[in-house]
Amino acid sequence: MAVTEVTNQSWFARLGNSLKGLLMGAVLFAAGVWLLAWNEGRAVKTAKGLEEGAAAVISIQADQIDPAHEGRLVHLTGLATSPEILKDDLFSVSAPALKLRREAEMYQWRERQSSKTRTKVGGGTETVTTYEYETVWADELIRSEAFKEPNGHTNPTSMPVSSETQVAKSITLGALDLSSGLISQVGQFEALPLPAALPEGWTALDGQAFRAANPQTPQVGDLRVRFEAAPPVEVSVIAVQRGRKLEPYRTQTDTIIEMLNHGNVAAAQMFEQAVAANTTMTWLLRLGGWLLLFIGVKVLLAPLAVAADLLPFLGSILRFGTSLIAALISIPTSIITIAVAWIAYRPTFAIALLALAVILPVLIVLLRGRNKSASASALQPPPVPPALS
Repeated sequence: MAVTEVTNQSWFARLGNSLKGLLMGAVLFAAGVWLLAWNEGRAVKTAKGLEEGAAAVISIQADQIDPAHEGRLVHLTGLATSPEILKDDLFSVSAPALKLRREAEMYQWRERQSSKTRTKVGGGTETVTTYEYETVWADELIRSEAFKEPNGHTNPTSMPVSSETQVAKSITLGALDLSSGLISQVGQFEALPLPAALPEGWTALDGQAFRAANPQTPQVGDLRVRFEAAPPVEVSVIAVQRGRKLEPYRTQTDTIIEMLNHGNVAAAQMFEQAVAANTTMTWLLRLGGWLLLFIGVKVLLAPLAVAADLLPFLGSILRFGTSLIAALISIPTSIITIAVAWIAYRPTFAIALLALAVILPVLIVLLRGRNKSASASALQPPPVPPALS
């Protein structure tokens, strides 16, 4: 079943909202500049910290504690184990594992919303919003009172059984204890069989426990639960040895090194992966900073496009123009911000970026001018040959 809603907004209301958004545009622009500058400092500090760690790390055996390694950054490989038996009291499920996870879901209504907006002559807009409803298994409560049409799509008001993860309090790697940070990284989950006897009202189907009249045709409010456990597993760790515990290592640039990989992984490979992850994060944050700048400029220029929407075709043209202007402003600003941030670290690289920031907009304008000239020439009629005398 679908519910449709049509809303209209006048040109004056749209113009007023766009003017109110000017402050938000300025905030987004400033946030983009800050993010770009902060990210470059973070990237350099992390890179230097990883370089320091790669030079300082030593590989040791996990089966004994050597006082000579106290306070050193160490790399070791072995079996991560725990003496604890983790148990789920509700279903009497237990396992000698590092972690035990209960995944609970309830069959519920979900609302899906889609909108289409068109600009009318005079600058007003008409928005048609469609609300559709479907039933799904969800691991969190979906609050149906917020639906556009709650009648006939009512969900329970609470989750009788929720998802839960238990973690062993003590996990060791050979003779050394893992820190809480390393424990959070360890664990490869595997499906855990259900117990032979389930609580009253529950039935088993395909490795899952159901509280339903018919698990194959679930109704809203029905529940299903499955279990997974992370058994002892071989891991490779890089951390600092303090007493009988592996703890985070802090570099001179305040970079925290506390790495855990599953399997037998060499220290050099672990640092290579960390460097690659730092590079990926740097570029993702650069993209995020540029998007904030671009959206900020678009919001600042939005009143112009709304004003032009008195004639919808004119508003579309101006909206495209504001996108181009936003690109011409946000791209050089991003490059300049990154370059300024790099001056303290790599002056030559920073100067090259500043030159690119100046040249790039000029090239874009020149290329657009050349394309317009070529198009105009193509539209001109061919010259008429002189008449023969």
